Amino acid sequence: MIRLPRLRRRGYWLLTLIAWLAFCALLGVLGAASSGTAGVALAAAQLLLLGTLTAARLRDRGRGAWLLAALLIPLAGPLWLFWEAACRRGTRGNNRYGPDPHKS
Repeated sequence: MIRLPRLRRRGYWLLTLIAWLAFCALLGVLGAASSGTAGVALAAAQLLLLGTLTAARLRDRGRGAWLLAALLIPLAGPLWLFWEAACRRGTRGNNRYGPDPHKS
């Protein structure tokens, strides 16, 4: 099993922005040249990437990736997950998911 490292808030925002920019650029290129199948595959890859980034960010908060299940709760789940992953500071010092990325 692959162990995700802890991801600082700044890195999360930066990598998420890069992922969205790449997704939009690729969708623009593939959207004009395909019948839509490529767009669906690209969206699935984007969801997997964003889920992985959010899981790494949750690890910095000292929480497990299972909290991604909050996305299944309409409105409140995604809002809470955004607050938890994108806005709150990570755990200071080491936690059960690894060393503090601030010290690295």
